[in-house]
Amino acid sequence: MARHSLLSVCGLLLACAAPEAETDSPTVSILAPADGSTHPEGDVSVAVVVEHFLLGYADTAVGWKLPSLLPIAHAHVDDATPTGFVALHLNGLLIDELETTTSTLQALGAGDHQLEVKLLLEDRTPLVPAVSDSAIFSVANER
Repeated sequence: MARHSLLSVCGLLLACAAPEAETDSPTVSILAPADGSTHPEGDVSVAVVVEHFLLGYADTAVGWKLPSLLPIAHAHVDDATPTGFVALHLNGLLIDELETTTSTLQALGAGDHQLEVKLLLEDRTPLVPAVSDSAIFSVANER
């Protein structure tokens, strides 16, 4: 019994000491508008960070490799890197499919709004499992 416990402890220590494997899975994160932020009525800027995913069609796609954030041509990226678009949903409705990491939500009225971004493949189907992020923000009434 003591030998079994000692082996379990050793296995646990090795598992804890092992470096975490780096993942090359696609990610998308909303930078702006920040979750919980408040904005004046009118236009609201949107900015997202996309990693390990190229935006646009495969023959014209541009991607960003961290840490530089400098655009790189598709030809310089592993051919296994998925390519597609960022779908913008506002309050549950699809409003745009982007080939860039910035956009503007125009003429937003007062109230709470939910922005969801989701990565779509070139054929406009979502990645499986889904890769998305969301933020709830407010637009203040300017009275």
